[in-house]
Amino acid sequence: MTAKIPDYSLRSVVRPGITGWAQVRYAYANNLEEEIEKMRYDLYYIKPSYLEVCKVRALVRILGERWDPLEVIPNREIEAIQRVLEAGLPVLRHPYLRVGTRVRITRGPLADVEGILVRGKPNKGLLVLSIDLLRRAVAVEVDCTLVTAT
Repeated sequence: MTAKIPDYSLRSVVRPGITGWAQVRYAYANNLEEEIEKMRYDLYYIKPSYLEVCKVRALVRILGERWDPLEVIPNREIEAIQRVLEAGLPVLRHPYLRVGTRVRITRGPLADVEGILVRGKPNKGLLVLSIDLLRRAVAVEVDCTLVTAT
């Protein structure tokens, strides 16, 4: 079936029962055309939630908007989080941010790390580090006198 139906192998990624729309809408397929139609409904559920992660020497490649090319998480995003972890600073969960005041740390263990600044106090704020492709973020508290706008 994989040769006849595009993305047929993606069905094995999802546990049975998760793709309900095809199961509710259609009974067992009697021919190839019906099977292709059921697969179209299955992909409605599978594609948005499926990530193929390929780890190669700290490089993570993930399928993005299109399904044929693999996208790469930029090194600067990975390195920023690595720097925070190496500095031993407390890391907080934070909602993913796409917009905000972008800053760069000028001195200290996080020098040259860039992120989005969320001010909490006059001299303290949270530096939010996002992995855009994964839509995930973490934050670390920083001294606002050590940041400059980018």
